[in-house]
Amino acid sequence: MSHDDSAPGAAATGSTSASEQLLFGGELTYDYGWGAHDGAWLKLGLRSMAASLPRQVAVAVLLARRADPRALTTVAVGEIVRGVARAVSLIAVNALLVELLAPGDIAGRLRAALPALVLVAVLAVVGSACHSASTAATGVAALTRDRSVSVLTDRRRRGSGTSEGAAARDGRRLRRRLRGPRPRGVPPGAPA
Repeated sequence: MSHDDSAPGAAATGSTSASEQLLFGGELTYDYGWGAHDGAWLKLGLRSMAASLPRQVAVAVLLARRADPRALTTVAVGEIVRGVARAVSLIAVNALLVELLAPGDIAGRLRAALPALVLVAVLAVVGSACHSASTAATGVAALTRDRSVSVLTDRRRRGSGTSEGAAARDGRRLRRRLRGPRPRGVPPGAPA
């Protein structure tokens, strides 16, 4: 079957697909404001991404602090201590291997390596405890974070920093979102 550009349903020139031509008569474009960012990821380079990373991290930390400051502190301290423990553990493993691979009798090498071995074991326990604390804080924060971060981002996007202004503007919808999901079949006004 030959491909004829004049046939109905044929692909239009450029970036218009055959389905767009058939269904919409041409290229399907968005005329809404958020559609202006269409293809922005194609223009994103490594330099612009690296330049925007500190601002994005700052926004994420700010939202996490507003949502649950205690969980943020627990996760931050836990991950920092865990990173330091891993770094010191790598140095201790190096010292352990130096002692084990040194010339001499095996009993003397094992005795010389024992302090480094104990340090590696203690650091492994510390790293595991920090990881557990961080995971627990993340899990506790996840129970409240999704709702509160969603509300905080909505407020920030709309430019309202006060709960009174947001409640007055959003009314019943915002209060329903703050209360959380409801079981099926329960009307919005009834207690869950």
